[in-house]
Amino acid sequence: MLLIDRVVTALGARRLVQGRPGSGWLLIEVVPAGVWSQLTGGMSMEGYYLVAYLTALGATGRQLAWLPFVFFVGIIGAAFVVLMRAPSANAVKRTCVRDTLIGRACFLGTVAWPLFAWWLNLPTAAVLAGVFVAIGACQLIHFAGAAAFVTWMQAVVPPHQRGDFLRWRNLASFIAVATVVQALAWLWPVNVSGHADTQRTALMWLIGLATMTGVMGTWLLAQAPAPALALRPGPPVKTLVREMLQARAMMRLMGWNWLVTAALALTLPYLPKVLDAAGVTTATYAAWTSRMLYPAMLLGIVIAGNGLQRWGGARVLIATQLTVTIGEASFLLLNPSNHAWLLPACLALAGLGRGMLGVAWFGRLQEVIPPGDPRVPALFHAAGGVAGLIMAIALLGLVPALEHARVTWPWIPESAWVLIALASALRLAALMAVLKPLRPVSTERSWTTV
Repeated sequence: MLLIDRVVTALGARRLVQGRPGSGWLLIEVVPAGVWSQLTGGMSMEGYYLVAYLTALGATGRQLAWLPFVFFVGIIGAAFVVLMRAPSANAVKRTCVRDTLIGRACFLGTVAWPLFAWWLNLPTAAVLAGVFVAIGACQLIHFAGAAAFVTWMQAVVPPHQRGDFLRWRNLASFIAVATVVQALAWLWPVNVSGHADTQRTALMWLIGLATMTGVMGTWLLAQAPAPALALRPGPPVKTLVREMLQARAMMRLMGWNWLVTAALALTLPYLPKVLDAAGVTTATYAAWTSRMLYPAMLLGIVIAGNGLQRWGGARVLIATQLTVTIGEASFLLLNPSNHAWLLPACLALAGLGRGMLGVAWFGRLQEVIPPGDPRVPALFHAAGGVAGLIMAIALLGLVPALEHARVTWPWIPESAWVLIALASALRLAALMAVLKPLRPVSTERSWTTV
């Protein structure tokens, strides 16, 4: 048995690596990836620190509306990258590792470009434009690799072990992230929120170091085993799209994805603004994230991982979406007089939902897609990206309209609060889209009949 497999076996993952040498790498490569993704917003779009960083660079509320725009343009572009590649189902590991490495390296531009732009004495608009380009490039390349990753995992991990596999990976990731966030709460400069230069410098170091951690973590991914058996090539693109449109389970999942991605386009840039208006500082958020959000996420991972094996992905996704909807909406109740005691409860609810979501959507997607075809998850992500892009474009006009309306009607809440309320309504609609439980489905080509 390889050393890495012995290590994870000692930690309780014997069944997940037995008979598949090197599978332990798949269980631990998520640790540096999770640190990068959660702290910087890369892939996960959990953008508290990223939005704080963009604000420190001089981004206004209107300029922040470009953040979801570049995220979703990148996701849509990734589908075109996957579709243009020559079909090669057995190259999923090589493709995944290469795209992951390049995508994460692109995110370093969010720190490197401002330093170069300041040296050239470029205006703030040019600084922000370069940062947005780096974010969009990361999304485009990294999500192309993510489509290969979904296919790779589907081939390597047996269906009866997917719940345990996802639970183990996500637990490892979030334990690491919680540890880092707790250290961040201790090390964050005192009164940093009151000093713009100190805030900006601290955030640059945070994003730069977290991204370097993610880049170096691709070495772990490269050590993992490739699929042992040859994978069947998929049908032509036109046939594939027709099959997707005829698959009821797939279309319900895509409908859910459209709505939650549109909600995410609202939450990504403006939830941090709601927290800021409620008097929540960066240090306070970091402290309570480690104490409440991440422990609750760990619990959510355990619940969803066990549920995936017992009840199937459809029912777990319903429970997950209900929890997420309540948790994310709870932030609307925060204000300067209650955030000291209400913020921990909000983060606990949100953490429970987010932890469940990390297992539920991935497990459900692997139930409904055919094996060996990375184009299907790429199209799934792209469809959600279209919804997010439409919402991001709408934000470019919606934010100024809300700000103008408040001049006429001062009783209207701040635009950030209104947008988060709209996101909550979209999440409720997403719950309706998956409310009817579906039996687990086969991943054979007969997926269109389910």
